[in-house]
Formats: sequence, C-alpha cells, structure tokens
Amino acid sequence: ATVAMNCTAERWEAIFQEYATESLQSKQRYLMKALASTFDTDIIKKLLKYTMDEKMIRRQDARIVLMHISMGSYPANLVTWEFIRDNWEFFYREYGHTNSGFDILLESVIGQFYKESDIEEVNKFFNNKDDLGSVERGVKKGNLP
Repeated sequence: ATVAMNCTAERWEAIFQEYATESLQSKQRYLMKALASTFDTDIIKKLLKYTMDEKMIRRQDARIVLMHISMGSYPANLVTWEFIRDNWEFFYREYGHTNSGFDILLESVIGQFYKESDIEEVNKFFNNKDDLGSVERGVKKGNLP
C-alpha cells in the first residue's frame, strides 16, 4: 500500500491494471487498498469515479474502496464526502434502501470531520433530505452535533 501513496500516475495505472486483471480476491483487496492510499487528489477523484462504474470496480467492492480512500487523510476524506454528496442520488439509489453498509461508510466519512464548517455543511445537506432510509443510522452515528 505504501507504494501507491506517492507514486506517479503511470505507476498507479499499472497497479490498477493489476487489480483489474487479478482473479485472487485476497490480492485484489490488497491492491484496492494500495490504490486508495494515494495522496494525489486527482487520482483519488479518478478512483472515486470508478466506484460508479461496475466495469472498473465491482459494486460490492465500491463501498470498501470509498472507505479506504476516506481513511487516508483529511483531504482524501473531504474529497470522498464531496463526491458522495455530489452524486447522492446515485449512491442513495444504489445503496441507501438496502442493508449494504452504506450507513457504515457515511459514519466513517462524516465521523472524521472536526472543522466546524465541514460539520455545518454536512448537517445542512442531510437536514434537506426527507427520507434517508437505512443511511440515517450512519448519519446519526457520525457524531455530528
């Protein structure tokens, strides 16, 4: 995983191609974690987009990828939140009405916020949502005031 933290875009692409062609699930998970550990926000944004495309990242792995990215650093966590927020309709449609662990992902992402402005923005976003379905637990467990 350390290799991907500061690697070039070309090296990251090579790791992604290895992930895409790997058949052994345990190795695929290891590579997924490595891919998500980058500090390059452009690469993070690319990987985030991949989570919406099953040809790039399997649906059942997308939540894990999002979680790994968000745990990397504050900038990575913020980019992950912004991506989920900006693509809320997709994520809510795909994961929000099921027990898919999306609530745990939201808890992980928003629970790391410590800046008042971030917390206010998240609260404002969720206060405007009528039906949160299964994700309501994650929002409440995110410990936002």
